[in-house]
Amino acid sequence: MKKASPLVPTEIHIHTVADDRGNLSILSIRTTEGILDIALDSHAADAVVSAIGSIRSKLGQSEILKESTAAKPGRESIGTLSRTDIQSF
Repeated sequence: MKKASPLVPTEIHIHTVADDRGNLSILSIRTTEGILDIALDSHAADAVVSAIGSIRSKLGQSEILKESTAAKPGRESIGTLSRTDIQSF
């Protein structure tokens, strides 16, 4: 079974919509393959924040390893987002 390649984000936008059941945030991620819209309520947003925290800690561990073996790299861009921009979310 062939596994799909991961989508590479190039832009991230947040929108909020409301209906009779309350507010939802729409996380719009433009990728190299098109736009991915994800609707989030507060529980889903908490789960995403938790997942991002886990990802950040793993990325931080790999950055520490890189810094110990090579010079610190400059800012790398992914499309219109830099690593610094992505971390600010």
